[in-house]
Amino acid sequence: MTALVVAGVIAIVVIGLLLVGELLGILLMLLGIRKVVEKINHQVDPVVVRTTALLDSARTVVQHVQARTDTIGARAEDVAQRVEGTAGGLQRLVTSPIITVLAIILAIRRAMTGWRKRRARYAGLTLRPKVKARRAA
Repeated sequence: MTALVVAGVIAIVVIGLLLVGELLGILLMLLGIRKVVEKINHQVDPVVVRTTALLDSARTVVQHVQARTDTIGARAEDVAQRVEGTAGGLQRLVTSPIITVLAIILAIRRAMTGWRKRRARYAGLTLRPKVKARRAA
């Protein structure tokens, strides 16, 4: 073996040892990163538990509010229907007597007009329409 071959073998062995050293360094860094991640997980777990409990509580509140809103909506519809029915009944209660009174007044007017016509006919008079006198301008 010549000195050049021996130098090449030594160089290859040194390069191999350096690569093994780098791999060991990478392995140690990965182990360090793993410890940091585990530490972060231990710190995050209680936060996740509290957040989950808070979300469950919020979901329960939202469901309760939605149920109350549905109940209020149903009651509002019921009240609206009752008001509409009451308004209709009140309208009939008020307008029915007014219509009856107006019908009686109209019937009395017609009867009086007919009576006047008959009376004038029997008396030999004719009814003349009332004409308003025009004023000269």
